[in-house]
Amino acid sequence: MGNRRWRVALAVGAGCFLLAACEPQITGSENQARTGAGVATHPVTSSLTTAARAHSQAMCTSGTVLPSPSPITSYSEGTYEVHELVGRALLDPTISDPVARNVAAASAVWAQWQHDPELTAPGWVDQGAGEVQCPDGYLYETLVLRETPTMPASGLYVTPQYPLGSGTIIDGIQYGTAVDVTGATDDLLLDLYVPPAPAPVPHPAVVLIHGGAFVGGSRSDYAGLAEDWMARGYAVIAIDYRLDPNLNGPHTEQDQLTAAADAIADAQESVRWLRANAAAYGIDPTRIAAVGDSAGGAIALGLAAVPDTHPATSPYASYSASVEAAVSTGAYLTPGLEAGLLQLTGHEAPILMFHYETDAASAPGPYAYETCTDYHQAGDTCDYVSEAGEGHTTDLSPGGEWWTDPLGPFIYQHLSLGG
Repeated sequence: MGNRRWRVALAVGAGCFLLAACEPQITGSENQARTGAGVATHPVTSSLTTAARAHSQAMCTSGTVLPSPSPITSYSEGTYEVHELVGRALLDPTISDPVARNVAAASAVWAQWQHDPELTAPGWVDQGAGEVQCPDGYLYETLVLRETPTMPASGLYVTPQYPLGSGTIIDGIQYGTAVDVTGATDDLLLDLYVPPAPAPVPHPAVVLIHGGAFVGGSRSDYAGLAEDWMARGYAVIAIDYRLDPNLNGPHTEQDQLTAAADAIADAQESVRWLRANAAAYGIDPTRIAAVGDSAGGAIALGLAAVPDTHPATSPYASYSASVEAAVSTGAYLTPGLEAGLLQLTGHEAPILMFHYETDAASAPGPYAYETCTDYHQAGDTCDYVSEAGEGHTTDLSPGGEWWTDPLGPFIYQHLSLGG
């Protein structure tokens, strides 16, 4: 699923007084409804509460009860699907006790929401309620339910299904050629990893892209990681791409952007090769994800966001270079977005970004997060993990520290591996 989905319900009734006093009443009522329906209750998440309050404030400012204009932006943190209920209630001056007035108002709003079937749907995993007392005499209320990606605890694509090294590994396949910075023509190579046959269905595929600041690194850097993915049932290609050794010396941001653009073009060709040869290796051409670190992470993000030009010089020009999802660590697309070299349309593939708060090798977290902000504003899916402290890249291996949340579920959901 490319874009986050969202739904909204409206309610206008009679209201609440003390700021935030009724939020626990609203979330408690939601959990009581779930208990009565035999469905697991929800925790209250602070980020959702903050976002819900912000939307209630926006309704107060406008004096109207309206859904969020961009729920993806409002509730972006790890969101896969959102259900938003919004309403306002007139403060009742005939109730003198403020606590009783709050209870009555919250009850009035809840009465208009309580029959919404989504309140007791099993898929939601957390919630948040936010309210704002407004000078116009109304209390504005927002309740948000959120679903995040999940995957089974074990099984195909989740836990190892085959012994390491038991699949087919083919080294040094040429997937294309390209002219490098010296004017020479480079052979572009990849290593292919395919799980043992037979498989119940064609294999989903992962494109692994090494880092190295666009000046170094090799596809062989990911040999162990590729086998880890293969053991779980994924076909893998680990690719080389054009490097620019001139970046070791003085260079401009434009030099860096040019090297990145060349590398992304090479990676796109590798995806075209993968689709052209999918049937021969039992690979599902509709389920491809890109994973990379540092420069490789930027290339993975580029596969998700950079338009496919279908170059006439490519023998695989008729095949798509798009991916269904991309994961990066220590990388971003912010420079290209700032320079206007990349325009998001709202049809880009979902991305998952890992970035340290302090990254001495690239840029700090807030600058990297601007990529996610632009994604959200375009209506695209970007999930972002901010890692505390200082570092550059993190472990993106299946079975690693991020596998159960959020890496594995992100891949599982966006490649539609549940059927």
